[in-house]
Amino acid sequence: MKQFSIKQIYLRLRGDFQKVEWRRLVCNNLGAPRWIFILRLAVLNKFYTRDRLLKWGMVVNPSCPLCSMADESHLHLFFACTVSAQIWQKTINWLGISRSRATANATYKSSRAEVYRMVLEATI
Repeated sequence: MKQFSIKQIYLRLRGDFQKVEWRRLVCNNLGAPRWIFILRLAVLNKFYTRDRLLKWGMVVNPSCPLCSMADESHLHLFFACTVSAQIWQKTINWLGISRSRATANATYKSSRAEVYRMVLEATI
């Protein structure tokens, strides 16, 4: 062995992992630990939404408690519900970010991006 590198040994022991796009949101974040935990649950689709509770046999009303227009699911709660869409829109407008740049803004390393990530966690 001509050269010894701890980094190379570590990388070989660890194996290959794909980088996920939400890594910067969760790792090394300045938000409250509770917010980071809830964000991780949201990203991994682990919330106990009403559609999941129905699959487990629990008797609940499946309609969304916010809008009462559709059944509550992860996709509906974060992307289709009119009430949550208004909350997201007001939050993004308050930060001064256009909706098309919101996901890209979370990956930057600036202080503005840090604030955006913390507000995103708090909103979720």
